[in-house]
Amino acid sequence: MLILHLIKSNVPIFGAVLFGYLASHFHMLGKRATSVLSDFVFLVALPCMVLNQFSKYSIDKIFDFSYMEVVIASTIPLVFIGWLVGKKVFKQSLGEIALTMMTSGQVNTAFLAIPIFLLFFKTVSPVVMVTVFQQLILAPTILGVIEYASQSKKSGFGGLSFLKELPKAIIRTPIIPASLVGFIFSYFHISFPSSISYFLDLMGKGAAPISLFVLGLSLEQDKISIHKSDRKEVMLRLALKNFLHPLVAFSIGKYIFELNPYWLLAVSLMAAMPSSRTCALYAQRYGLNVQMANTLIVLSTFISFAMINVILYLSGDVSLLMQGSCE
Repeated sequence: MLILHLIKSNVPIFGAVLFGYLASHFHMLGKRATSVLSDFVFLVALPCMVLNQFSKYSIDKIFDFSYMEVVIASTIPLVFIGWLVGKKVFKQSLGEIALTMMTSGQVNTAFLAIPIFLLFFKTVSPVVMVTVFQQLILAPTILGVIEYASQSKKSGFGGLSFLKELPKAIIRTPIIPASLVGFIFSYFHISFPSSISYFLDLMGKGAAPISLFVLGLSLEQDKISIHKSDRKEVMLRLALKNFLHPLVAFSIGKYIFELNPYWLLAVSLMAAMPSSRTCALYAQRYGLNVQMANTLIVLSTFISFAMINVILYLSGDVSLLMQGSCE
């Protein structure tokens, strides 16, 4: 029964991704389609979905401190290992080391995690919590390292302009204020008027299908190329993200924090998500190895599809997949 449920659930996921891939391959949309649709998901659909969902549930059903502690406790070691690998094994520059840290510990929350959690759990609260952590803390910190390296290269000493990035990141990320407002509404049991709730629901429903469609677009556009000299680095970085990260998250969640089955599955799935697409954006902006970043993102995405289904299968309980709450 579980296998049939997984197969049935994967059909729309692969269908939407394949549709996006073919749309890009046959040039069905304009050159800016990926950018425009990505912005719609991240700036419009996802914040609306978060506000609408959080206003309907009490805080204990959408937020779990132990879950977030496991997320942070499993991310920090991966980021540190990424730094160690970049510095000691591959002798990278500081900027490239920062990207290795990012591809090792930061996950793509928007374009795969959202559809997966909506499909199997009917909620995106575990995704939103990780997104807020990454956007407020992890991404600005790593961006700060890259900016510091860039300023050092230009002027011979480290600049402090990267300190400006945190408020900019908050302003450019509506999901963060939407999450904060949603938490307040959830905590005080405040609901939106029916007309506003309907509007938020209408706009938020586009997040999941468009996320998968955009993922297909990007997979076709991000061409992969692995030079023989880079194979060892690619394989090691994929092993860190796609295999070690979920293993560390599961181990910490089960044996140290003793999460209940729902949150343990959620944290394992989040850790199994592919490397963040932000890596490629940073690589392009700061003149780092863009091809390497694109290759890692594409390959880690394909591996994540397999890992997610393995984790769901090993959970062994179809009722848990359809639970839709943390109770």
